[in-house]
Amino acid sequence: MLAKLINEKFANKKDGNQLLEVYEEQEVSSELEPELISPEEQDELLDETDKESGEEEENKKIFQELNHTVVQKQLYLSPELSREDLAQIVHLNNARFARMIRECTGTNFNGYINGLRINYAIKLMKKYPNYTIRAIADESGFNSAPILYNLFKKKTGMTPYEFKKAQDTLRN
Repeated sequence: MLAKLINEKFANKKDGNQLLEVYEEQEVSSELEPELISPEEQDELLDETDKESGEEEENKKIFQELNHTVVQKQLYLSPELSREDLAQIVHLNNARFARMIRECTGTNFNGYINGLRINYAIKLMKKYPNYTIRAIADESGFNSAPILYNLFKKKTGMTPYEFKKAQDTLRN
């Protein structure tokens, strides 16, 4: 349509400056007028929405399998575990993998893995009350005791030391 309009205006006016005016008029009018969407384009948009919800369903299935593997094989206990490692296991690119984790857990990769590690640390503190906080951190996959300390406090509202003391009180 733009080409037809330009050709008509250009045929009537031989000056090159007027060609630019015609193009500018078309640009301004297209900015002001709402763009109509054909029924075919509407169907394409709906198909894209369906694909997105289809992707979410597929992500849920993939995540369930991945979570089962991560928990059963205790992959989260490895301090070297990376997002790329798990993305390769499920054959997803990093962006889609990150989206899947966010959709299925409500947090990012680190939040997901650290949540599993904190739960494991709690089990260890209950089962082995004589372990040091450093030993608990190491066994749970944390690189340091301060990282365990900070994440533990965020999740439980108490420090690992306070938790151990509370457990001691419950035992006695």
